[in-house]
Amino acid sequence: MSRQKRLNYCQTKPQSICLLCPKREAFIGFISILAFMLLFARYYYLQIIKGQHYQALSQKQHQQLLNFSGERGKIYTQDNYLLVGNHRIYRLYATASQVDTPEWLYYQLQPLILDDSQAAPTLKSATLFAQQMSEKKNTQGIVVLAQKISQKTKEKIDALNLSGLVFEAELVRFYPEASMAAHTIGFLSKDGSSGHYGIEGGLNKELEGKTSQALLDVDVYKNPIHLNSGLLQQNLDGRDIYLTIRRDLQILAEDALNQGMEKYGASRGEIIITDPKTGKILALATSPTYNPDQYPLFDANLYKNPAATDLFEPGSTFKILTVAAGIDSQVISPDTKCQKCQGPRKVADATIRTWNNVYYPQITMTQALEKSDNTAMVYITDLLGTDRFKNYLKKFGLGQPLNLEVQDDVKPNFPEVWGPVEVATRSFGQGISLSSLQLVRAVGAIANEGKMMRLYIVDQAYDKSSNQYYQTEPEVIEQVISASSAKTVSQMMQAAAQYGEAQYIYKSTNLIAGKTGTAQIPLQGKYSKDETIASFIGFAPYYDPQFLMLVKFERPKSSPWAAETAAVTWKEMAEKLFVIFNVH
Repeated sequence: MSRQKRLNYCQTKPQSICLLCPKREAFIGFISILAFMLLFARYYYLQIIKGQHYQALSQKQHQQLLNFSGERGKIYTQDNYLLVGNHRIYRLYATASQVDTPEWLYYQLQPLILDDSQAAPTLKSATLFAQQMSEKKNTQGIVVLAQKISQKTKEKIDALNLSGLVFEAELVRFYPEASMAAHTIGFLSKDGSSGHYGIEGGLNKELEGKTSQALLDVDVYKNPIHLNSGLLQQNLDGRDIYLTIRRDLQILAEDALNQGMEKYGASRGEIIITDPKTGKILALATSPTYNPDQYPLFDANLYKNPAATDLFEPGSTFKILTVAAGIDSQVISPDTKCQKCQGPRKVADATIRTWNNVYYPQITMTQALEKSDNTAMVYITDLLGTDRFKNYLKKFGLGQPLNLEVQDDVKPNFPEVWGPVEVATRSFGQGISLSSLQLVRAVGAIANEGKMMRLYIVDQAYDKSSNQYYQTEPEVIEQVISASSAKTVSQMMQAAAQYGEAQYIYKSTNLIAGKTGTAQIPLQGKYSKDETIASFIGFAPYYDPQFLMLVKFERPKSSPWAAETAAVTWKEMAEKLFVIFNVH
């Protein structure tokens, strides 16, 4: 149709409905051009001006990295009882913009929160909750309802299907056995960043979970699309640690220690049980102790393991080492008679007396150990000489660290001054200091044919990523004395247990090798007359030891003497150990 004909046709129709009108055609063409220009402008803006920005967003959709961390490793006893594990607790929020009736929500949640013994409610009334929710209504804010909510309570709240609630999970340590073996375990800081003291501190790197990154597909608003789990195939959890401690022995030791502390009025105490043939620590009980789950509530002085860190003058238990040095160097035999034991010994400007001021001329070395004769020990060091005596003590581990797996391990200094008086007093355990575990390690060498073993408290570690167990192997530190010398000293210790001041602990069916120790406590350069450290160390049976045990009480009030305190508890514990270890 020609243009003239279209004009004639349009004149016969209402212009509003005539689509063939040239004027309308021009208008449509104008609109089309305008639309094209707008589209081109938008295209130019998006592709040229904002192109790099949206390209970056597009790349982020495929390059967003998400950090992942594994759980902290668990701690078990040697017999597979869980000492330290992990569980999730939750913080509960309410989103103000999504809750229409705050008071009703509050009353729905309140009974469940209050029924949770570990939960910590943060709001005291529905009115206060509603007020805070109203204040944050237009700001997309949140209000905290409670903290430390248990998994069980969370599940109950989830079942109510309430809108506007948000849970934030937190992984924390829990202790199925409460404070058992607390000094061995240590604790994890409240922020979960690192372990402190004990195994938690000493093996922090092994316990802590590993971190990794995985590619996370997200949209331009960082909303996840799907997770690429290719980098998450490996297990990121920390290693599980299995201690050498046995749960049954630890419970027995802690119960006996608590009873002894109360019975004798002691200020502190320890019971340590080891396998002298391997160096395994089977039980380590200390008192006073603390709860690692609530460590901030306790004095920080309680955190360190006193059996490893606290040094004390052992007193007469140290005579075992002096006798062992004399026997191994062959300057004495069990029947050697003391030529200078008829009375107090004058050494330089000091006078050495026996503990009861009773003297036995020509006393044999076996009898001297039985009667805990100080002057006989000085006689042995006379025969040994200072240098040889020092060397034996070094071989027994004095001045050497324990190298335990715990964080709180110390290296005591070996004495520098060795004058005549120092040598004399150190022969019977005064004027020289060591830790309880060092004493156990040294006497363990006598129980183990003269071989001193490294004490250890980690039996094995399990790595989940490699599915491998790493076993701790017994390690001989040094052959301190010969096997024959160790056998001779063990027999002398057996006689000391049978005929010494604590002879009531001896039974003909259970051949014990042991020695009491009552040491005065040095205070301001002088020894206290009333305050002592009472201890008993021994092993059984003496010819094939199945266990070695040290019992120690500090400042017992009922009696200062080890024969009346520590030896009693040792006997009571040993009778149970004879059954457990099938000792006949």
